[in-house]
Amino acid sequence: MKKQLFSLLLLTSLFCACTDELSTSTDVVRMTPVNSTQSLEITASSSWTATSSESWLKLSDAAGKGNKSLTLSSRDNYSGASRIAQINIQEGKQTKTVIVHQDGGVVIVNEHFNDNAMNWITPADSVKTTINNSYFNIRSDAKFYANFVGTKSFVLLYAGDYMISTKFNIAFGTAPFGLTFGNKDANNFYRILVFQTGGITVSQKLNGIYNTIYSTTITNYQNENSLSLVKVGNQCTIYFNDLNMGKFNFSTPFGPYVGFYALPQTTVMVDYLKINQY
Repeated sequence: MKKQLFSLLLLTSLFCACTDELSTSTDVVRMTPVNSTQSLEITASSSWTATSSESWLKLSDAAGKGNKSLTLSSRDNYSGASRIAQINIQEGKQTKTVIVHQDGGVVIVNEHFNDNAMNWITPADSVKTTINNSYFNIRSDAKFYANFVGTKSFVLLYAGDYMISTKFNIAFGTAPFGLTFGNKDANNFYRILVFQTGGITVSQKLNGIYNTIYSTTITNYQNENSLSLVKVGNQCTIYFNDLNMGKFNFSTPFGPYVGFYALPQTTVMVDYLKINQY
């Protein structure tokens, strides 16, 4: 009888030890570049703590007791390079590590204007372009009309998610800097204009007719400025000098062409053009 009781106690002890083991629903989590959240199930029998090794990865809970579902939220990754973080979970003397991979998308254009290998074109006699000292210099001598410059078919999956980023300096003149995207032809495209006087406007040209679809003011205009457009689903977000300037609806992308817009009597120096596809 004593042997049977001892065996029963031993089995019970072993069973309890097994159920006390700290575990997670997966050892590896993969996250998309933008707007990414994932769930991680924690199985534990007592109090535990959880920490993220990187600031770009946030956890819904830093501590808990027993079984719980954590929500993992990652900051958008526009770099084009993947990155890794660790989630470290501790329950008493037990530890568990979960690896988190976040994709950075695919860099499809990374033009720093070191040469003219991409054959940037001059569209009109009134617009002069040169590549010098790693800048794409666009000078428009036109008095009234704007012109596309170097517009190329870059974003083949233009109905998908992507980011366009550039940096520019207006060296002469008072006209705004222009960037065209979602461009199909001269009558169907989108255009961003950044005004030196402190404003950004986004226009849609549909069948030859312009319509302003978004505008906002800016107070951080500098000698050299960065501009990014991030498309996720049907929404586009504009970043100017790394500040979020707001969103607008982009449910009708016309085409894959991306390029610059030369405004009259103005010279612009473009530092780079980078496009990531997600």
